[in-house]
Amino acid sequence: MTVQNMTFNGKQGFSKPPHKWDEFFVPYHSELNLGSLAASGVMGNWHTERGLTLCTITLSGHMVPQCKL
Repeated sequence: MTVQNMTFNGKQGFSKPPHKWDEFFVPYHSELNLGSLAASGVMGNWHTERGLTLCTITLSGHMVPQCKL
């Protein structure tokens, strides 16, 4: 709701509803360091429009690592 009420680069909100965004996929990794285990698979959705990227992550807590799209 907040992003839909924001005006960025001359228009208000995103033109596509969230259920039509691209899936945010995290590939499986075989790193053996138990201190950095993370989930894999489809973890949420993301969308970029007019210079703003929003990534929603399902069941996330207060720590979400930075992602490169």
